[in-house]
Amino acid sequence: MPPNIIRIWDLYVQYYLDHHSAPDLSRGDGLPAMRDKVFISILLITIPICLAVYVPSVIVSVKTHQTTIAICDTIAMILLLFIGGYKDQRIRTKKTAFSAIFFILSIILFAFMGLKGPSTIILLCTSVLITLYQSKKAGLIAVALNAIIFLFLLAVLPIESTSLTFFKELPIVAWIGIGVNLIAFNALVVLAAASLVDHLNELLLKEKHLQSRLKQESLDLLRAKQKAEESDRLKSAFLANMSHEIRTPMNGILGFSDLLSEPGLGSENQQEYIRLIQKSSARMINILNEIVDISRIESGQAELHYQETDVNEQIAYVTQLYHSEATAKGLMISAGKSLPAGDARIFTDTVKFSAILINLVKNAIKYTDKGSIEIGYQVKPVSSQVPPDSPAEFEFFIRDTGIGIARNRWNAIFERFVQADISDVQARQGAGLGLSIARAYVEMLGGKIWVYSEPENGSTFYFTLPYQNKPTEKT
Repeated sequence: MPPNIIRIWDLYVQYYLDHHSAPDLSRGDGLPAMRDKVFISILLITIPICLAVYVPSVIVSVKTHQTTIAICDTIAMILLLFIGGYKDQRIRTKKTAFSAIFFILSIILFAFMGLKGPSTIILLCTSVLITLYQSKKAGLIAVALNAIIFLFLLAVLPIESTSLTFFKELPIVAWIGIGVNLIAFNALVVLAAASLVDHLNELLLKEKHLQSRLKQESLDLLRAKQKAEESDRLKSAFLANMSHEIRTPMNGILGFSDLLSEPGLGSENQQEYIRLIQKSSARMINILNEIVDISRIESGQAELHYQETDVNEQIAYVTQLYHSEATAKGLMISAGKSLPAGDARIFTDTVKFSAILINLVKNAIKYTDKGSIEIGYQVKPVSSQVPPDSPAEFEFFIRDTGIGIARNRWNAIFERFVQADISDVQARQGAGLGLSIARAYVEMLGGKIWVYSEPENGSTFYFTLPYQNKPTEKT
């Protein structure tokens, strides 16, 4: 068939589906939807073919005085037009009515015309069509109905009737042979059609599965590409930033070391240069420690060593450790105690717990130019339902009055090297690894970490640790 005709036919079928489809018409690309579309195509093909056959059939029936056939043809044609034009009729009702019309018409034609008429062809075609637009089971039921119809007509052979005289043309044995062959061939064609439909459906399912896999793989490749590009961008920015971060303290160390070697240097200047060398050295050591820590985390070499830890002591230690640095920036740093010393003990990795606090406090000092930094905690139940033996957890917070973080950056700041993103106008000194290390340690210890912040209104970092009263076996 020429491509233009196929395209016109597809457009016509689509127009019918859009404007005259039944309310229960299956959509999509599954087998039920395919069967419904096949039925619509069969219906749209059948109507014009029946119209073309109807007129000569009625003329011949009238001329041969077989008005019953003409009347039946007319009723069948009207019902077909009604099925095709009534869009509110359910698709299952359309299929049932379509099948019934051809069954009844074939019975009447068989009764009045025998093998000379098209009844056997109609019965055969109807069972195959039912298999295509309904199911294999429905097709086999149609074959069984054909057999019942044929047996019923054989049962009326002995009846004397002027209208059924053609039955006397062949002996009953011949009629039985014709019927057996007709039903056997009918069943064979139905099973072949059902096998074809099943095979096509299997191919469609495989194609759909392959398309789904292809789509998923395309998405995975796109994500991998984006991740690789992002990783490459961040690493490039990290290297650019690290060259600056390492060069700056190194320049300080080398520069002030040269100044120390100058003759006649006063003691006051000498002490100042030594202090600056020590500060630059501490800054470089801190950068190298962060790189080592993140490398151990990424390679899975970071181990946990649980021991009894006093929360109040750790918070006091970190507060005292950074008190002078905060004071030098004009910041007030304070710590709160929610539990007495005896109750504030948990089993955790003390070193990593301390590293979490240190990284979060350092981050708060870095991004706070004025105001205060507060460290605290509270004990909360893990579940909203609080039975007496409900497990609990420590929820720590580090609150500052710094520059704040936009909402769309709340998750990004915990990623590696995000501070090294040179497009970030708020980026300050540092490798951008502190928060990533803190998150990794919190998750290793069985907790969660998050932040709540608003630009220019400060930030509050929260993290939780299980309130364990005995050591765990986790390593």
